Amino acid sequence: MFFLELAADRLQAADLQRLEFAGHDVLGRVARRLNSLVQESGQPVPDGIMVDVFLSQEELAGWTAASREAVNRALQQLRAVGCLRSERRRMIITDLDALRRYAGVSREAP
Repeated sequence: MFFLELAADRLQAADLQRLEFAGHDVLGRVARRLNSLVQESGQPVPDGIMVDVFLSQEELAGWTAASREAVNRALQQLRAVGCLRSERRRMIITDLDALRRYAGVSREAP
């Protein structure tokens, strides 16, 4: 019974991921992943919310089903509009509401 439940859970997760990928461009998928990281490990700092998790562009590309180059462009866009700032091994989300608008998610508590 355990294996059937596990298989059903994985199938449901894969279906949700396909829907997410179909409904969002790379910028939206990157913003959604960053929003998830804020929810999982975000730490309030004076100028925003710090995501103190080392995340390479290759890893982010894998999680968002995009190329590293496309992820790089999406991160540049988010920096340009003031949503985030990158520092060594971490990111500061400077405008969470704007990030969530790009992600297409509702406002949640960090």
